[in-house]
Amino acid sequence: MTEHIDKVIKRRLELRQERLDKEISFISASDGQITIGYKSGKRITEFDDKRKKPLIEYV
Repeated sequence: MTEHIDKVIKRRLELRQERLDKEISFISASDGQITIGYKSGKRITEFDDKRKKPLIEYV
């Protein structure tokens, strides 16, 4: 059973990161754009103008 410890630890870290990706840190709206910040450092900026694609940043 000890040969799988590395895989278990790696999976736990992946699950922890996925949880942080889902937790919202802040929401900001101004000048036709909405920015959503997540606790993992990911920011998604969506624009009212549908011709623009959402901007995804990792801070």
